[in-house]
Amino acid sequence: QRQPASQYESVLERLRQAREEYPDHDPHEVADAVLTLCLNYILFTIIVLATLLIPAASLIIGALTINECPHQPMVPVVLVLSGVLSLTSGISNIVVRSGRLQPADCEQEAAGPKYYLLGTITAVLNVAVFVVFFMGCGYVYSSLWPSQDRSSAHYCSPTTFYFAFWVHTSVFIFLGLLFFIGILGMLRSSCR
Repeated sequence: QRQPASQYESVLERLRQAREEYPDHDPHEVADAVLTLCLNYILFTIIVLATLLIPAASLIIGALTINECPHQPMVPVVLVLSGVLSLTSGISNIVVRSGRLQPADCEQEAAGPKYYLLGTITAVLNVAVFVVFFMGCGYVYSSLWPSQDRSSAHYCSPTTFYFAFWVHTSVFIFLGLLFFIGILGMLRSSCR
């Protein structure tokens, strides 16, 4: 009889258990399963890093250059604000999704209010990130191509401006790609 999987069991332990439980499986199926498992871990790591590193960079760049954008002083402020909100939202999303708030011996009813409260806070943070993102779009795109001459009134730190510009633009590129993939999926399913 199989023991219940520990929450902290390693990937190698899972592979060893699978090999012992299913000794007669095709090696190609096992290799496919291992590859899928590894790719899932890699994809999860990339998503977590993107969820945490880009907001952290936004916060740091905005904080370091808070007074270096007289052309549009709100660009560094938006970077700081979006960095703080995105980091807080990302961490609370990870906590909610991982289920670490519920101890093993705690009943579901007792843990329910914690999840509800944290889920509500996460939803409010996500709305705030959305609002700050569109505010940032207004500030960044209305002040396109500021001067790089520090003595000019139209100066904005190139690091600050171009980071903000490309973060906002990459979100729109990503949304466009998702839309395009969705349209292709709908066309493919309608052709069957």
